Amino acid sequence: MGGDGPRDVRVQEAVKGLAENPALPPDMVFRLLAWPGELRGVAERPDLTDAMVAEIIARDNRWQVHALALNPWLCHKFRMLLARHGDPGIRAAVVVGGEVGAACPDQRPDQHSDQRPDQQSGQQSGQHRDQQRDQRRELFEALIDDDSREVRETLARTEGLPADLRARLAADPDPQIRVMLAQWWSGAPENVREALLGDPDEKVRSAAFSAYFRYLVLDDTLIDLLARDPESAVRAQLAARPDLPEEMLSVLTRDPSPVVRLAVFARPDTPVAVRAAVHADITDHAPTLDDLIAADDEYGLVFEYLQAGSALGMLRPAWVTAEAERHVDSPYPCFRAAAALSTKLPIETVRRLLDDEDEQVRMTMVRTAPHLVDPARAERIERLHQWDDLTMWWEYEPVLTHSAETMERFAVDPEPRLRALASGHPDLSADLAVRLAADPEASVRAAVAGHRNLPTANLAALLADASERVVHAAAASPHLPLDEMDRLLVRAGL
Repeated sequence: MGGDGPRDVRVQEAVKGLAENPALPPDMVFRLLAWPGELRGVAERPDLTDAMVAEIIARDNRWQVHALALNPWLCHKFRMLLARHGDPGIRAAVVVGGEVGAACPDQRPDQHSDQRPDQQSGQQSGQHRDQQRDQRRELFEALIDDDSREVRETLARTEGLPADLRARLAADPDPQIRVMLAQWWSGAPENVREALLGDPDEKVRSAAFSAYFRYLVLDDTLIDLLARDPESAVRAQLAARPDLPEEMLSVLTRDPSPVVRLAVFARPDTPVAVRAAVHADITDHAPTLDDLIAADDEYGLVFEYLQAGSALGMLRPAWVTAEAERHVDSPYPCFRAAAALSTKLPIETVRRLLDDEDEQVRMTMVRTAPHLVDPARAERIERLHQWDDLTMWWEYEPVLTHSAETMERFAVDPEPRLRALASGHPDLSADLAVRLAADPEASVRAAVAGHRNLPTANLAALLADASERVVHAAAASPHLPLDEMDRLLVRAGL
């Protein structure tokens, strides 16, 4: 296990890894608090004691306290303390943490019973929910009139904010807060909608028109007003209305904004030629980073093309899904993906969509009907899968569940992503784990560092890896022996 430990260990990454290690004993967690650098991971732990929390607050490292404020397991008494912190960013963070936050560890329902949480009495669960609701209200009441715009903007975006408190923001003196409220509160009650729709600030009214469009009764005056709105999002909402007069729809079809024309594209009654022209324009003019850099005065239009291209990739019209079989061979990948959301497709059609050339179509069909994916297709889909910003799936998470035999093939595959993916298989043999721990790709070594079947000596060796990512992963492994954890802390001067 290595005598005095490796001399070339990346101390900072090792410390960060230890901060995330779920098996780190409380006394070692407390030692980490003395680390002089930025260490948010320790403040994000679910097992912090009151003494640890008090120490983090007392040290007042800005980013560590910010991470603590976001921690969903932070006790209410400490949230209320941070709600009075001098840094508005930390007060805003405590709103986010408080919205989803649980009670203190010793107040969680499962700590008061030998039963599993799903077996506890309805009364106890109800009391716990009431306690959380009352605590959140107390926190939000303390911050609803905060002097900081950042805090009030965060509250305007907070779905868990009680309606009566949130409605107060409709009268906020800062129009940006009112804009944010309209953008984020689509289900606002009628009195709030009316206040924002009649707001004296044009930007607030535009945001409210866009958010509450479905509540508006169109007449000629309103149609003309909305068609000339400077915000493309408002005109796009107008273009999507099924009751829009044909002559105005024709005007919006020629709108200079691709965002507005995309709304026309998505309508069920759009002529074939118009739909094809809009799609071609958006895809052919999809901007690159160089376009954005060189845009200068035309930046707004370039950004709108970027926005429209992203929205086109995620577009899944409900009317397409409702008539899925008519659209499985659509020339538009977004329509084929919308068809793949249907659970009523025949098996032959499901297979065709699973074999589609477009990544998003395949992935949508996989999520809709994973039980219909045969092993051969599952492996082929996995091999074709490319992680990107649109899928937002973690790079080494498998698309589907694979057999042990398939995972063994992945473990020796030429493709590093598949070898890393295989590292997450719980029944990976020790021999394969050792082989992957010596892989030439750092991403693979990092992926296998936390495997339960990786021998201790090989795990300890990864603490001296040339890659900081691997050192971090090895230090975060719950299977790291306590003496190795201690050795890393000593090495770090803790």
